[in-house]
Amino acid sequence: MLSIKRAAFNRPFSQSEHLRARHYPPTTPPAQQGTPPKHPIQCRITKRCPATTPSKSASERNTTTPIYNSLFRATGSPIPRGACRSNIKFSDVGTCEVPLGMESGQISNESLSASSSYDQSVSPLSSRIRTEIRGGAWCPNGLITPQSRQYLEVDLHDEYLITATETQGRFANSVGVEFVESYSIEYWRNSLMRWVKYKDFNGSRVTFALAVTRKREHIHAKKSDFGGAIHRVKNPFLPARRTPRTACMRVEIYGCRWKQALKAYSAPKGGNMQAMAGGARFEDLSYDGLMRDNMMQDGLGQITDSLTGPNDFELLDTSDTRGTRWVGWNKTMLQKDEVELTFNFTGPRLFQHIDLHTNNMFTKDVQLFKEAEVYFSLEGERWQEDCISYEPKQDRVSEHARTIRIGLDNRTATHLLVKLAVPTPVDPHQRSDFQDS
Repeated sequence: MLSIKRAAFNRPFSQSEHLRARHYPPTTPPAQQGTPPKHPIQCRITKRCPATTPSKSASERNTTTPIYNSLFRATGSPIPRGACRSNIKFSDVGTCEVPLGMESGQISNESLSASSSYDQSVSPLSSRIRTEIRGGAWCPNGLITPQSRQYLEVDLHDEYLITATETQGRFANSVGVEFVESYSIEYWRNSLMRWVKYKDFNGSRVTFALAVTRKREHIHAKKSDFGGAIHRVKNPFLPARRTPRTACMRVEIYGCRWKQALKAYSAPKGGNMQAMAGGARFEDLSYDGLMRDNMMQDGLGQITDSLTGPNDFELLDTSDTRGTRWVGWNKTMLQKDEVELTFNFTGPRLFQHIDLHTNNMFTKDVQLFKEAEVYFSLEGERWQEDCISYEPKQDRVSEHARTIRIGLDNRTATHLLVKLAVPTPVDPHQRSDFQDS
């Protein structure tokens, strides 16, 4: 089985580099307009990577763990004219939890909107946490029930990685007593051009329930951490109550700026390995894109959620019932002996390397992929002929999960295709992490 983790890109490149890349003569005939080729060309005999020194896994570099919990963050940028080269470091997820500006005012009033307001004094302008202005909170018009579709929308005007939210009821200098008992989160996906309701890695749509244990719930702020970080431009809060009643809320959003430039990835649907792994599900359950013919398309999910899986892939997460931290593919569920994953970015990037976080529990018929091939495309309609290929050294000693790094030779692309060959007779697991430069 195979599972892929994250991609990170760490320097912009100059206009002259871009022009040289654009004039690299593709030798493959263009595919039908607007659609990537379903069966990209195979690597030529003159592959790049066999002549280079193979990349080393984390275990081969005398380290027992890869960079776990690194923020999935591509920090290379679209080709600015005359841009210089620079290196940008990864951030841990733990550092990506700063308030984005509801309380401080960094998020402007123009960025706040709502489905309705009881009156102007409790409009979205009053929705800033720990702030007593106007009526003291945002209060939608009418009574709130579990079926309500009232919402408070915060437009961040750029893409951010969101890791937590915080809510508070209406105090209004001791006059207000209204609060919400629960709320859900939706976010805008540009690749889908629609709102998506936040799901955890178990595939469950999450409603953040606020335990009501005090008489003064309208005063106390409550923070809700996300199981896996998500990125968004717009963020609506949808309040709910068990019984019809007036509800009000003030909010804060936590996270950091998203600079990964990854729009979406496509991959085969993961498997449910009941016979192999006690019924654990290796599907990408948090994926927010489309599902067509067992293919995930135009979304983001567990492969890029900044979290990694344990060494033992059969261990279930304590907050999970059947899912795991791994996305996996069994050889019997594939049409051919490889898994194809396509990553689409907002513009041309200069790629330095890709990291694949992979499982190697060979005593349970799981091992490293046999070979990886990486293809490059600028427009998504044709793939450059000289792919990069890498065969990892198979390990029959350590069953630790590890990160395998594959150098990408500063190749230029807007789209990456990663083909992972499934070894025989066992099945590989992977997670991935790109590094562009």
